[in-house]
Amino acid sequence: MEPLPDLASLSDDELKKEIDQLKEQEREISYQRRILHGKIDILRAELVARLQKTGGKGVLESVDVESLTAILAGKEIYCAKCGALLTTDEVGAETTQTYTPEEIADEDGPLEDIAAEGPALVVRSGGGRAGEHFMPQGERTTVGRSPDCDIFLDDVTVSRKHAVMLERNGEVSIEDLGSLNGTFVNRKRIDSATRLQSGDEVQIGKYRLSFISK
Repeated sequence: MEPLPDLASLSDDELKKEIDQLKEQEREISYQRRILHGKIDILRAELVARLQKTGGKGVLESVDVESLTAILAGKEIYCAKCGALLTTDEVGAETTQTYTPEEIADEDGPLEDIAAEGPALVVRSGGGRAGEHFMPQGERTTVGRSPDCDIFLDDVTVSRKHAVMLERNGEVSIEDLGSLNGTFVNRKRIDSATRLQSGDEVQIGKYRLSFISK
């Protein structure tokens, strides 16, 4: 990635041009990530289909066949390293790992430096993405680990279809979609659509975000 130019030497129009160029690069990277994860899902589904037919014999020695078989049978399995409960959102999908908000690290990114026009969710910590922001895309903005989601949060603590942001009459709310780890607003787990106000903290898996309204 190229370093930023000398900001003091740039005019207002040149700064805006730099921002637009970086936004375009961000969209392209996000698109490529979605394509790659889509291919991974296809390959994983093929692997699982072969395991169903062969019982795991002759399919990649490094694959934990016992765990995959348990997943296919709908049984609970646990991480061999940390003992966390693992579950799947759908057959062949990557497992979602249990997570609680108490495990959050306070590594806030700066809110005042976010140049978002209108409502946005800003990543405060989690996934090494502090400072990134996401703006609602129409009336329904899906959030999850699936590359098909409008807000793509690539981590095993996030369910594939985790939550949805709803924008109606100038107000934004968020609703959980039956995710494993739930969706939290201001450290409280929500069980229905909850209106967001500027400064509210939203927890989705390991990601801690702030909602801002400008």
